[in-house]
Amino acid sequence: MIKAKDIMQKEAVSLQANSTISEMIALLVKHKITGIPIVDPKNILIGIISEKDLLGCIFAPNLGNKAVKDLMATKVVSMDEDASIIEVCLLLSEKNFRRVPIVNKNQELVGIVSRSDLIAYVYEQFKKGTPIKIPLHC
Repeated sequence: MIKAKDIMQKEAVSLQANSTISEMIALLVKHKITGIPIVDPKNILIGIISEKDLLGCIFAPNLGNKAVKDLMATKVVSMDEDASIIEVCLLLSEKNFRRVPIVNKNQELVGIVSRSDLIAYVYEQFKKGTPIKIPLHC
């Protein structure tokens, strides 16, 4: 069984809660991503922030100087690194998420899986001629 830890981006871009919105936007643009997990100093997942969170206040005065903690979502849905990719796929699909942070047993951020990561995995299997044994919804 393929697990989240097998396909996740292990070098997940993350920020701490006191980082600025300006720093966040710079990372979104630099890495061509749409959201960033927020961690505490011990790398424990405490929030997430995305482009969507910015849209309601994108033209607010001094937005770039505000702290990420002022806009981040604190009720974060994450998945364990040992979750199957089927579980990850279902979560992304059913919740209409673009990404899900991956955590270990201590709730430390260890990676992230995006829709693109799943599609890339499927593509690699197609190229290899490997049958994919995943229940499909179509």
